[in-house]
Amino acid sequence: MAFMFVRRQAEVSFTDKRSKALLDALAAICISKPKKQVIAISLSLTSEGSILCIAENSSVSPKILTHLASVFSQLKEIRSSLQSPLQEVNEDMNTPQSDKGSTTASLESQLLGDIFGFSMLKFQQRLLKRKHRFETEVRPGMHAYATAKSSEWTRGEAEDYKKFEKLLEMSSICFEWAESPGPGLIVRHIASLVTDNALEWRDAIKDEGTTSRLSQWEMEIAIFQTPAFPLRRYLAKVFSLSNHFDSLLRNVAYSFRMGPALKMLTIKTIDPIHTNFAFHVSESVLRESLISFDNAIVNNETLDDVVSTTMDYLSRSAQFNSATGIYEVCDAHVHCEALLLRHHLLNPGLPPFPYIGVSKLCCYACHALFDAYNKTAGPGEQKYYTKGCHNKLYPLWPIPEFGEPRDERIRSKLVQEHFAVELAKLLKSKNTRAGSDSTDVSTGSADAATSKPVVDYGMYPCHVVTTLPHLHYIDAISAHLAAARKSRVGSNS
Repeated sequence: MAFMFVRRQAEVSFTDKRSKALLDALAAICISKPKKQVIAISLSLTSEGSILCIAENSSVSPKILTHLASVFSQLKEIRSSLQSPLQEVNEDMNTPQSDKGSTTASLESQLLGDIFGFSMLKFQQRLLKRKHRFETEVRPGMHAYATAKSSEWTRGEAEDYKKFEKLLEMSSICFEWAESPGPGLIVRHIASLVTDNALEWRDAIKDEGTTSRLSQWEMEIAIFQTPAFPLRRYLAKVFSLSNHFDSLLRNVAYSFRMGPALKMLTIKTIDPIHTNFAFHVSESVLRESLISFDNAIVNNETLDDVVSTTMDYLSRSAQFNSATGIYEVCDAHVHCEALLLRHHLLNPGLPPFPYIGVSKLCCYACHALFDAYNKTAGPGEQKYYTKGCHNKLYPLWPIPEFGEPRDERIRSKLVQEHFAVELAKLLKSKNTRAGSDSTDVSTGSADAATSKPVVDYGMYPCHVVTTLPHLHYIDAISAHLAAARKSRVGSNS
């Protein structure tokens, strides 16, 4: 279960798009499970090579470390296969083509196949998730659109539709494979097929304007369908591995400045942190606390929803001690991007790139944590940034400990600028809908690196209630719970 905040646009100053693309790609290609796996990665460069720190919500599997070592080794081989050494040029240039050697293409193909092979289950899950709707809505919808409008098309529209027909051929082959996957040779063929199509659709997927070709097609398909099929989002997910592969080539194998990363790779795993905590709350105290956020709260229906959903969640997810009236939570895990933030703050000797790559968009609490740290960082302290935010707040999210006085500053900023503010806004609002549990390619969420605004709040009901039980000693509620209890004691005395 997870719920969502409708939050303000983040203040962001991180602009190194190449580092962001590289680190997000490294995190994404480590995913081997179809669901419930998140990985975060940081990268430090030294004169001897690179240090890659990796964290997962649970322990990092040894096979991930082997996979990463193999990927870096293959990137080094690809770099060495070039006919002439890379020169220090504008890093925004495209991947060089003219100086590729005789073995470069086969080495690239090998790496691509290995990336798809490792993440095959995740790729299949993305491909098949909307297969039925793609086959029953997109195919016939686009065919009807072509029949009705092709005589009016410009040359560009006709060429784009030909690309779409090629995409339909690819999808038929991929759907058949995904439902009965074959041996490694077939996986490599699928990887090559998907990547060839990904290159043709990359610019179209990036164009999110309402007048873009994909937006136009989505509207045409939606004429007879509710809800509309998210064609751009679906293609972005299907092509994500191919785009991450391309990012690794451009930003490592063919990047002059990333040469040190390939000299010698050291991979350091960050151990997970699990924590236990307890809190005292009852329905009446909770209600009084929420009301005390703002006397102008007018939406009683939302207030009732927050209270009832919170208490229902507590009864199912925490152990209640009837003798003490205390709820006890055991084994709550610190999220992986927060683990890396903690690691680097406690070990500042060799700071990494200021961007931490993550395989999924961050939850609201992790986004708020990075924002709170950056706003309280002292002179000379490096700031850190991470992926966009899907706005969900997961139950039992615990903040890691960074040591005083940093802990107090971060908690205070979290309360002042995030949890209390957003909770007060929610309680006046009728919008209690939450967004998708977004992945690294999702759109429609605020992006912590590019300041994209929130545009889609998805399908889930009442979103903020889990603020109350799981932020324990840092959340905005704690002070109000204490005040409400004190008030109740005073009125009874």
